[in-house]
Amino acid sequence: MDESPGTPSQDGSDTVNPALDPDSTGPEPEPAPEPVSTVEKEAWHDVSQPRRSLVWFILCLAIAEAIHFGLRQVRTVPQTDFEAAAKHVREHMGQRDLVVSAPSWTSPRLRQALGDAMTFSSSTPNDLAAYERIWVMIIRGARHPYQPTHPTDFVQRFGRVRLQQWELGPSPVLFNFVDHMAQAKAEIVTNGKTLPCHRTPRSNHRAGLGAGAMAPEQILQCDRERPWLWVGSTVMEDLELKGRHCIWQHPAGLEPIRVQWNNIPLGDRIVLYGGIYHDHEIKELGNDTQIAVRVNGQEVGRMIHRDGDGNKRSVIQTRPLEQAKQHPDQRGNVAIEVTAADPHLRSFCWNATVRLGHPERDHHGTN
Repeated sequence: MDESPGTPSQDGSDTVNPALDPDSTGPEPEPAPEPVSTVEKEAWHDVSQPRRSLVWFILCLAIAEAIHFGLRQVRTVPQTDFEAAAKHVREHMGQRDLVVSAPSWTSPRLRQALGDAMTFSSSTPNDLAAYERIWVMIIRGARHPYQPTHPTDFVQRFGRVRLQQWELGPSPVLFNFVDHMAQAKAEIVTNGKTLPCHRTPRSNHRAGLGAGAMAPEQILQCDRERPWLWVGSTVMEDLELKGRHCIWQHPAGLEPIRVQWNNIPLGDRIVLYGGIYHDHEIKELGNDTQIAVRVNGQEVGRMIHRDGDGNKRSVIQTRPLEQAKQHPDQRGNVAIEVTAADPHLRSFCWNATVRLGHPERDHHGTN
């Protein structure tokens, strides 16, 4: 039976419905949450904003990396493309052919594919005069500084490598001094006395990148007390950090160190390139280096190399061109003398060729 207000209960007491009793407070209500203050809201915003920014940054970075990886996979040229182009070059390569690649940073890939068919001289040419044909492996539309301006004589694609070839015409080079170092003789003048430089095995000395030129297996040692006074072929970094296949001939002072080749072609000119080791020339603290060229004992020309000149070039006439054309087979003795008032840090290295005719080839591809 429902109980109404004021209805007596079984124990005789009145039962009151709290919901209908205005004076009753009923059960205790749960406390309402306290309102969040404006300061607390701003503090939470300050903390969460950098976190959201960091998440977005990481996400964007991951997307960028994925895109970069995809583009790299698309743009990377497989080594097999270089090897395919190299195979074609091997099948058609002549003795006076030069092979290069562009851009310049692809040269290690060229050497990997064709290095066994290349020489020191062809890897570090001063100009194109010694060559009658040039092959260029090109990627991404690059252009090599040796690349001729006249139309190509051959072009073919091997995957992503474009192989081009140009005929350069007859070479004027009759003799390359560095390639014939084995037949040279050297001597040093000390206190007016001429002493021979002896052919000996190289000494064990620190050399290489950043530590000077490395001596070949056999050198012409001119002074054991001054072990840097030797003559021999090497590869040296010039002022522009380009490797040069050259003849090391460090001066001893005002008296010369002389190296001579006997009974060689005289042509009509000698084109001489020479420079100082990079770490020594860049300091610009040294004296001028004097290089005298003698034919049959008579000085026919001289180069003066100063710090900052880099890989300097000089053309020295051995005899009149008309005379040389009438007697193209004439031979003689050629000597190169190197001196310096103060030889300290004058680590001079040079290369030269004897040439006959075609003077326009002297500048083609000068590097």
